[in-house]
Amino acid sequence: MKTNGKTWEVVFSNLQVSTESLLQRINKHLVQRTPLFSTVTKHLGQDLSGKTIVEVGAGSAIECLLFTLRGARCLAVDLEKEATRYAQKTASLFSKQPYLCVGNGFMLPVKSGSADLVLSQGFLEHFEPEEMAALLKEQYRIMKPKGLLLVDVPNFHSPYEVYKRINGLFGAWVYGKEVGIKKKLLITMVEKLAMERVESYGWSFKGYPYKTILDLAYMVPLLAARNVMQLFGYGHDSIGLLFRKKSGGGE
Repeated sequence: MKTNGKTWEVVFSNLQVSTESLLQRINKHLVQRTPLFSTVTKHLGQDLSGKTIVEVGAGSAIECLLFTLRGARCLAVDLEKEATRYAQKTASLFSKQPYLCVGNGFMLPVKSGSADLVLSQGFLEHFEPEEMAALLKEQYRIMKPKGLLLVDVPNFHSPYEVYKRINGLFGAWVYGKEVGIKKKLLITMVEKLAMERVESYGWSFKGYPYKTILDLAYMVPLLAARNVMQLFGYGHDSIGLLFRKKSGGGE
């Protein structure tokens, strides 16, 4: 992974932690990532009681928290301690909380064949292809037979990718190395692990952040292009793919 080790420490330490700010972030995830949540509940049920879910590279762990509130037994794993501290503050607002763990995605502290669902959101795009393959293999290891894998990543074929690269040129991108993922590449990687694709979806941010009037010069046309593309089912900022472990698939 090429991202500076301090990148995520800085990102999460700068986030506001007032109750209002935390609730606003939770609501933002609920609104923007509706396809992610609806895809999971479609295949695991509205009541997730008895289901074991592991979120890798969890960050704020909001997805994991919301599945916990639906009854799931969730473990959120992230390498960055500052991210885990932020997740703890968010989870503390609720009586039901996920298990939060500082851990390495390449060596998950989870028993083989124990998870009904393994998911990551905004995680794999920070790694080289060979690292992505290793991370996916480790996620496959902890999945139950016929378990589900949900991978949600920035879309390479999106105006959002142009937006990120422009910000990177001017030093305004604070999230380290991040490259949009081509859907075909992801499918090829996962299907090598004896998994079959079940479903896919797309979602987008409400808008793109800007700091100056000059930023609007490129942001507005990109958003307009995105909206036109989405009329034809393309251009979403992020794409999600759901896979199922095939019957008889080994670790």
